Parts: sequence; structure tokens; C-alpha cells
Amino acid sequence: MRPVNEWDEEYVRQLPRGEFDWIEFKGRGGLDFTLPSIAENKVLEKLSIQVSAMANSGGGTIVYGMTDPTDLSAREVDDGGISLHLKGRNTKEWLEDVIPHLVEEPLRRFSVLALTRSAGAPSAEDGRGIFVIDIADSHDAPHQARDSRYYVRVGGKSRPAGHRIVSDIFNRGNHAEFHVDLSIYSETWIPSDPLSLPIMMGSERSPRRSVHLVLTATNRGTVFAQFVRVFVSIPERFVPSDERDDDDVVIIDGVRHFQFAENNQKRDVVGHTMGYPKYGGSWFDPILPGLSRSWKFSLHPGLRPQHMKNEHIYWSIHADSAPAAQGRAEFAKLPFEVRDNHVIE
Repeated sequence: MRPVNEWDEEYVRQLPRGEFDWIEFKGRGGLDFTLPSIAENKVLEKLSIQVSAMANSGGGTIVYGMTDPTDLSAREVDDGGISLHLKGRNTKEWLEDVIPHLVEEPLRRFSVLALTRSAGAPSAEDGRGIFVIDIADSHDAPHQARDSRYYVRVGGKSRPAGHRIVSDIFNRGNHAEFHVDLSIYSETWIPSDPLSLPIMMGSERSPRRSVHLVLTATNRGTVFAQFVRVFVSIPERFVPSDERDDDDVVIIDGVRHFQFAENNQKRDVVGHTMGYPKYGGSWFDPILPGLSRSWKFSLHPGLRPQHMKNEHIYWSIHADSAPAAQGRAEFAKLPFEVRDNHVIE
């Protein structure tokens, strides 16, 4: 999807139909109180609810001045678009001034895009346009609307939030928040260590193949994660025999999985003995906001993309006192990178 500042009328027309939590369309009457039947206070009340819901639900976009038909008819500029001047001012500037104060805590991260007949909206009438309000996921959430209620996006609608949801949102700022990416890579390599050469003289060194699952966790919160524990459950047939331990078996949806655990613990190398590293005490390496940490887990070396069907990987991340983040991913849909042969020195 394009960044909002690159949208134009043609792009808006092609956006998906239906009700989505991340976007909402409003016609001219949703914002343009130059119309005699539209009251400014009602416009602000509804916009306050939409801003609260979007900011509390990971962000979203509101498009004013376009129809959102549910049938097969085309999405169109509604009644020529929104007046470019509200309250005797430039509408874009007016929105930028009023939006932060439509909610409590005031909204800090948003942008307003104005599409006019001469700039991005050729179907708009002179003096009117389309207005796109893009609301980022807010670190100051939850935001209370003007009616003293909190809202979230549910099923493409702005709905009042219950106590549990509001409590969870309040706790966002107290914990790290992780986004997880999963991928698989296979590597065929040739060892250069003479000890790994075949016993038969004159034969070439034997290539070896390894396959790994890589889990990358990115801290998208505003608080660093001091202690992190990661659990990954992998279907039995994908786990190498030398990695299997019956104590690690879990049954998920009737399928045997092996569960593996990692953390953010590190150990410093303090010297070497007989060529091998000597380690000192361990310590926890915090994952700062905006930074990532990756862990890799061994898979069966014979695994190929065509072997993967509808099996799932299950993961969970436990960081400090935050609620556990968890999810699953379908094996066959994971990126699978194949690396060329090379020599390991």
C-alpha cells in the first residue's frame, strides 16, 4: 500500500471495498458543515469518536468526501467534495488545529492530506476536495472521545471499549510490544577443516546442508525489554532427530510438536583454552524500543519448500511483566531462502 501522502483520487477509488478496521469512508455530509443540514458540533462529535477508535486500535485512515458503496457501483467523489474553507479558514489547516484536541490525551501523531481538483482529485468541484486523515498508532493511548468514552475499531466500526480493553491499552506504555517475523533459510556448505574430510583418499569434501527457522522480534513499544523468553513449537516431522527430547513434546491440535526456548541472555568471551573460547558470567541484553533480536532453530536438513503443507509453527514471547505475545504461522507461507554453496573456514 502506498504511503498516504502519495494517495490521489484514482488510488482511493481502487482501495478494497467492505468494512475494515484500518480505513473508513465518509461522504460530504460527514465533514462539510457549510451544508445547511449539517451541524458543526455533530461533525466534531463523530470525528472525535473516529479519532479515538483509530488511535486506540493501532492507527487508521479516514477519507472524507468519497462514497463507499456496498454494491458493484464505483466509489465516487460525493457531491463534488468537501468545502476547502471551513470556519473561514483553509480546511486542511483547520483540521490540523482541531484534531489533536478532539480527544484526551491530545493526539500527537497524525497527518491531513487535501486532494483538490488541481491536485489529485480531478472529479472534485472548484472550491472543494477530498480530505484524508491518517492517524498513527498512538503511544499515548487510550484516547477518550468528547463524550467521555473510549472507542476501538471492531469489524470496521467504531465501538465503545469495555473496561478490560481500556485496561489493556493503558498498560501498553508500561511494557515492550513485539512484532514477530518468521522465515526459513537453507544453507549448503563445504567444510574446509581437514578433520571433516571423507575417509576415502582422493574423494572430494562432502557438502553439508542445514536448515533453520529464524524468529525476529522487533520491539515496537516505548519501553525496553530487560528479560525476554521465546518459545517456538515446531511439528515433529520438521525437527532433526538429534534435537528431539521427549521432555519437550507438546500436543497442539492433535499433532506432536517439539517446543524450543531461547532468551536474550549473553555471555562474554574472557579468554581461550586449547583454542576453545572461555566464557564469563551471563547477562541479559535488553531489547531497546525500535530494535530487533533474532533467534534461529534447527530444522530437518532435508527440508524443501515442496515438503511443507498446512502445518503450523506456534510461538510466544514473554518479556518482563508484560502479557505474553503469541501467534502462529503456516509453514508453507513462510519465506524460504536458499543460500549457495560456500566454504566454511
